Amino acid sequence: MKVKKILFESGNYALIDRGESFTEYAVVNGLDKTTMEWDFTVGYFTVWNPEEEPDCLAKALDLYRAKTDKNYISRSRLEEIATRFKDRLSELSEEIDEECECSSFDYDTLVFMAEELELTDIECDYFGIDKNQFKHNDLEIEEV
Repeated sequence: MKVKKILFESGNYALIDRGESFTEYAVVNGLDKTTMEWDFTVGYFTVWNPEEEPDCLAKALDLYRAKTDKNYISRSRLEEIATRFKDRLSELSEEIDEECECSSFDYDTLVFMAEELELTDIECDYFGIDKNQFKHNDLEIEEV
């Protein structure tokens, strides 16, 4: 494969578009700009249809930043941390909701989620939080 375009370069790493008849973003190590060859590919993201391009580019940039910026926290790591926080918060605030006979967050935790975090319905779905708990407690979350 050939380098179509160098998007970013830092130290031994580069984020390139290396697709010939398609777009493929790759994070590579040891790019030689005279020969446009590299030592090895760290990861790559192929765009199979135009709707996928923003997601592929974001994933490639995330990987590139994880390799080149010691202070960068990748999206997957942030998701893991947030999920573990949510799960632990759930364990600490869990109570039995008599009406639905299921576990739910206590009222103060729901207020925190709705008013301080300003969770949207999509974010609740992502983290597996039952949106009905907010309505049951007369709290609103933004519907997107």
